Amino acid sequence: MNTINYHLTTDGFGIHTFELVRSILSKEEYKRLKSIFNSDKPHVYHEKGNIKYTPNSGIRFHLCKTNDNRNLRIIVTPLSLITGHNSPTEIFTADKIELLSEVLENSITNIIGDDYTLDKLTLTRIDCCVNVLLSSDNAAVLYVKMLRKSYAPYHHSTNNKHIVPQ
Repeated sequence: MNTINYHLTTDGFGIHTFELVRSILSKEEYKRLKSIFNSDKPHVYHEKGNIKYTPNSGIRFHLCKTNDNRNLRIIVTPLSLITGHNSPTEIFTADKIELLSEVLENSITNIIGDDYTLDKLTLTRIDCCVNVLLSSDNAAVLYVKMLRKSYAPYHHSTNNKHIVPQ
């Protein structure tokens, strides 16, 4: 049997994306944010009554409205926000956290105002990633097959039961 060699890259394990949320209590505040986002037409996308605004690389704003609830979701790709470009193989690690905090705070407050500082937002999602270097293309195929045969997360299965591989 062939041995497959692998190792984590030097940056190893890190954060790919995270999401911050804040409820918008007043209709006036919702209208103010909607006006800000709509003023930058090439970067605005409307979908089912919601507004998606991408002012620059690394940060996206989603203004969501349901019957009684209005909220602002801010999706951040930390490394893209810091560097200004997207690099799919780079991972954001803890040594850049202070820089990210400063850049993110400035980006948010410059776009939507001082009422949306980091301490007023709630962290709702973190997408982590691991960079793995494999010894061959065949090893990559086996690695993907192994991941494909894992259990589906509970909320992704069609009948809310684990899907058992055949």
